[in-house]
Amino acid sequence: MKSTAQEKHSAIAAGGILICLLIILAMCASPVSAANEAVQVRFENRIAVPPAANPYGVQSSSAAFFSGTTDSRQVPGSDAILLRSSFGQPLAAQIPFPDFIRSTLHHALARVYCEYTTEAECLSVTAFRYKTLLYGSEELDSEIFIRAQFDSMADYWDEAARNQAIEAAEYIKGSLRYAPWDRTLRHALLDLYYDTAVADLALAREKRVEALQITLELLPSPPETFLISKEIELLEQALSLYRNTMKAYFDLLNDPMGIDSATVTADPDKQYLPFGYYLFQTEVPTRSPLSLLFKDGQGNWVLPIDKGDNDVQVQLFEGYKDIVLLFKVHKEYART
Repeated sequence: MKSTAQEKHSAIAAGGILICLLIILAMCASPVSAANEAVQVRFENRIAVPPAANPYGVQSSSAAFFSGTTDSRQVPGSDAILLRSSFGQPLAAQIPFPDFIRSTLHHALARVYCEYTTEAECLSVTAFRYKTLLYGSEELDSEIFIRAQFDSMADYWDEAARNQAIEAAEYIKGSLRYAPWDRTLRHALLDLYYDTAVADLALAREKRVEALQITLELLPSPPETFLISKEIELLEQALSLYRNTMKAYFDLLNDPMGIDSATVTADPDKQYLPFGYYLFQTEVPTRSPLSLLFKDGQGNWVLPIDKGDNDVQVQLFEGYKDIVLLFKVHKEYART
């Protein structure tokens, strides 16, 4: 019996020594327990690049996947404790960087308008150079006259210029995804469509005039070609220009532009409209077909006024210039 008791005590002592050795080995392998280990987790801020959309400012203040915390939290699926977490400069969901609107406009419009370029670039690379170069002076009976040189419209407006204008419009559309409320960007987009349509309309009219001149034999007829064949060719070119204009506006009205209209309007009747349609419907009524020719007492440009009954000043027709132009295009398309 005595030997058996000694054997039990020896076994217990050996087991205790083994446990102590295992604990020592574990401590050597991990000198600090997971519960007390300082852990700093890094999170990454990201911003979605078009065509992906970022949430607007009414929904969040930044495009970050993690909002940060300063108190201790247990990391899910681990015994580690997150002592703190943080991130740097948040990326805005609405305006990606300071001076975003001005920079966007200059980058896009420098491709198309002479006002944003040098004189040399205006004469060669801008898409809407016709707005500056179309009108020129000529002398007649010792008098100088200003004449619209529509017969030179084909020199100023071609397929390359049209594609350039389309690229500028697409750039503005991409910028509107970050600032869909900005009316400067909205009107810049409508201006690009309008000036493209004006150029198409002017060139189409010149094609019709040339066809009429051939019919009346005011221009030399091509050799070994029937006059009517050349006339039909010119009229088909005019019809193609009219179709281009109408299709561009039709596509705009059906373009959601990556923007949910419900985020920019509280009107339930407009929340399900494509944003292109919503933009056109909202902004076009304020766009005047008349030039801003006068300044008021505060130095602001105002529309021309006329004297109505009893010498009451009446402001002339304003608004809807884009629709007025579309009606003209459709009318001339039907006549052609």
